[in-house]
Amino acid sequence: MPDSKNLTAVTLGDVMLDYLIDIGPQREPDSQLVNRCYFSPIRTQVAGLGCMFARYAKNNGFDRSVLIGAIGQDSQDQSIADFNGRIAIESLEQESIELELARVPAETGQVAMVFPEERHRFIVANSGANAEFNCDVFDQIDLSHLDGCDVLFVSGYFLVEDKQRQAAVEIITRARQAGALVVVDVVPHEIWQSVPSTEYLDRISLCNSIMITNYTMFDHLGWDRQNAGWDAPKQLVTAQTLDPLLEQMELIVVVLNSKSDYLVVTRQGSLTLFVEHVPYKVSQTRDSMNVHAMILSEYLRHDRKLDHLANKFNVPIAARR
Repeated sequence: MPDSKNLTAVTLGDVMLDYLIDIGPQREPDSQLVNRCYFSPIRTQVAGLGCMFARYAKNNGFDRSVLIGAIGQDSQDQSIADFNGRIAIESLEQESIELELARVPAETGQVAMVFPEERHRFIVANSGANAEFNCDVFDQIDLSHLDGCDVLFVSGYFLVEDKQRQAAVEIITRARQAGALVVVDVVPHEIWQSVPSTEYLDRISLCNSIMITNYTMFDHLGWDRQNAGWDAPKQLVTAQTLDPLLEQMELIVVVLNSKSDYLVVTRQGSLTLFVEHVPYKVSQTRDSMNVHAMILSEYLRHDRKLDHLANKFNVPIAARR
């Protein structure tokens, strides 16, 4: 496939406004986060799985990036988005992302993310409008983007709750019929705490690509990972252990550990990438999205083969056994 091919990514995922609070330097070494007042800048960013992938797709080889999702409607004027929704729209449009965001009677999703110390965080999230995405909002969305897209990226959260899942299945089915690679992302949090792994794997059966972590691989394969650190499973998650998933998946990307190792597996072969991340506190989700968008664009631009990706990173392709 020539390098000049125009690629389109469509993303189905959450739209969230994050509030980021870093209180680490102000804490006494043994202090607890109770009955204390901390003074710290509060930063905001437009995030959520949908926004992040749509953003990184646009920056990693996709000519068009379309985001499908839901935001809140203004309480006084239902024809416009609520305050946080307007912030999201303005930010995403500045990044040249095409928006198909339904307005629903709920607040735009919000997250408060507190960083008490290096590489640790705790999160309070309100999914808000994202949870109200269902088939009834299709009249507000132009789904024809799916007919010509190269990849449909689906947040794994959209396959948990019934109403969201029904809408996601219709969108996935249309994209698959158009020949798109449909990727489901189960990386950032443990979705399988909400849905048993066997049931969830059945739910993603319409997808033909998955982005996953070593942790979720432990859950999928039934391994005991209690007290395991990030790097403990690396020796166990191999191309061969992914054989059960390859029965339904064309492309699998595994985030192996916190040191930026990625395992890319297809039915033809596999390769391991080391991608040096820009230092950022608790940046795993953000970095993973960036790398995955790059892998997908290289894979799709070159006839869905690993050769170009292997050459780009100067790594060998391991043949399937």
